[in-house]
Amino acid sequence: MKTSLRFLLLLCLSASLASCATEPVVDTTAIGSLVGVNYTDEAIQYYSIGKSGGTGIDPYGVSGGVCCARYPRRWHPEIKIKVEWKRSDCRRQEQLCTMEAARARTYPFKTFSKTVTIPEYTAPGDVYTVFDPNDEVRVIVSEYGLGPGFLNYPRKPANERKEKP
Repeated sequence: MKTSLRFLLLLCLSASLASCATEPVVDTTAIGSLVGVNYTDEAIQYYSIGKSGGTGIDPYGVSGGVCCARYPRRWHPEIKIKVEWKRSDCRRQEQLCTMEAARARTYPFKTFSKTVTIPEYTAPGDVYTVFDPNDEVRVIVSEYGLGPGFLNYPRKPANERKEKP
């Protein structure tokens, strides 16, 4: 009886391994650099999307790329990602933003968390987290360089962009 059970177990294991070997391996995840773009007059101290964290961004600045942001290789309308960030609040509370506060690390900050939908993309690329005025945020996947001077750079905040015809 033990020999029969071992034979059956071996047969089942062999069949399952054989079926795995014939199925193609599909890579469903893409990886790109994480870049932050800040269209606000407040500095972004830190931000993260999903499990990837970005560096600080000056007001109206662009951060360097950080490795790596993971996202689905193929776009689908249900893609949502959580964005968390911390920004300074000095423009609204100037009296609290002194050199002493900087030394003591007591600058006023605000922390945010929003879940956003990623707009359609046709090919894998880098992941851009765009901070717009009024604490709005967008996440864009683009195969094009979105740095200043590039045609596809998102120059205007979402509420000021004109859609292409």
